[in-house]
Amino acid sequence: MDKNAIGCLEIASSAVRLLIGYELSGHPVVIFATEKPAKDLLDGDKIDLAELSSLLGSLHTIVDDDRHLRITLTTVNLLLPSAGLKVFTDEKSTAIVNPEFGVDKIDVTNVISLVTQQSLPSGLSLVDAIPDQFILDDGSVYANPPLGKKTRSLEVMAKVHCLPTDVKELYNKAILAAGFRVNKQCVSAYAASRLLQTYDDLPKTYILLDIGAKTSTVSFIGEGSPYNSLYFYCGGQDLTQSIAKDLNLPEEEAESLKTRRGYDPRENSYSPALSSLCSATQADLNKSIEGFFEDYGRRLSNAVETLMSAYRGPEFASLPVVCIGGGSKLRGLAEFLQKALPGREIVPIIPKSIGARDPKYASLLGLLLFASKYNGSLEDNRRGVVPLSRTAGKKEKKRHIGADEDAL
Repeated sequence: MDKNAIGCLEIASSAVRLLIGYELSGHPVVIFATEKPAKDLLDGDKIDLAELSSLLGSLHTIVDDDRHLRITLTTVNLLLPSAGLKVFTDEKSTAIVNPEFGVDKIDVTNVISLVTQQSLPSGLSLVDAIPDQFILDDGSVYANPPLGKKTRSLEVMAKVHCLPTDVKELYNKAILAAGFRVNKQCVSAYAASRLLQTYDDLPKTYILLDIGAKTSTVSFIGEGSPYNSLYFYCGGQDLTQSIAKDLNLPEEEAESLKTRRGYDPRENSYSPALSSLCSATQADLNKSIEGFFEDYGRRLSNAVETLMSAYRGPEFASLPVVCIGGGSKLRGLAEFLQKALPGREIVPIIPKSIGARDPKYASLLGLLLFASKYNGSLEDNRRGVVPLSRTAGKKEKKRHIGADEDAL
């Protein structure tokens, strides 16, 4: 297994997801991905700690005999929700510690620390400070930390990502209670944008729609970076429950029909029952899905209108909507979203990474990219040495790695 492999973890409302892999030539490579389903794991600002601890406990040791894979997982990179995300911009500069040797990581740490010292509105906590540009005293500009470049001063223009304090504390408390150490953490909208930047056929500015089990989040992504996010409580699990109620089916069977059949408006002369548990046909399933999206479409339209209310102009009115999340797999989804958001192209995403080609892994793949490299962010600069343990068969290797690397 690649020595640079890292673990990325997401606690969703109805599942815990783990992705292990590494970055290669700017793209994510997946070694292992898994999902541990759990109904009602998260409910608003409440979390089932007992259920979560049990699920996370099963992820401390990963064993796959068929692939000769055994991983001891003690440290993870944590994906945080975008719900309530606030983004602030700041610009700071600092003198270089040793100008004769050029920019060092300590200089990057110093200037980023200045950014993080700005006061935040009450109720918000800092997640990360993401550099947009590094500027040297000769005016040269760098997107990445200009390590080794000769200069007397270093200036940074950065975006400060913040979440409601109770949201951040909820997730970190759950992870620590399960015995994991957090190496880096990142909001999902930014993580997803990192992945989508690697897809040349996608625009750099768009509206991101992440359809989860119980929530849907819309984020404005400008030039590959989130500016703000809104969410509403409605997602794929709600559609399943609506189908179950309309067709008088158990939720498990309704979920199966939603996944296997979805929305199919084609007319057929022969319309057999879709399930041995009921007499419902594809037309009945279509009607149920249509009814659900009448309400969902209104809520989505209102969320997008509110999200983009600060941005005026024809270019914003026609921004495409890029869709990720487990709920985005529904057959026929684009047709419903097009009705709710006329004038906007609907772009469902299927990740290209073998081993995680489900859109529910999109943000974790982006987190993998973010956590695999030294970006000069706050999260890069405040982490210490962490242990790594991997075994292949009965052999075990241990080492210590530096703050610019990540470990399992």
